[in-house]
Amino acid sequence: MALPNVAGYVFDSKVGSGTFADVYKAFKNSHLSSKQVVAIKCISKKKLSSTAVDNIVTEIKLLKLLKHPHIVEMLDFQ
Repeated sequence: MALPNVAGYVFDSKVGSGTFADVYKAFKNSHLSSKQVVAIKCISKKKLSSTAVDNIVTEIKLLKLLKHPHIVEMLDFQ
């Protein structure tokens, strides 16, 4: 199966999957010589119920607010 394509990121490999999403290791494209390693969660919209959509919106809101050294920081969402 082909890796997803998201502008600004270069995908490396799939690292996990769940009921509604797959998680990939990727590199953020930047003008700097070192590339930032990121995890990208790709959610299949086809599988989502309205409750699941509400849960994802809540997850995004919470992750935007959380800043802690032991919690993954959300950099972006599309």
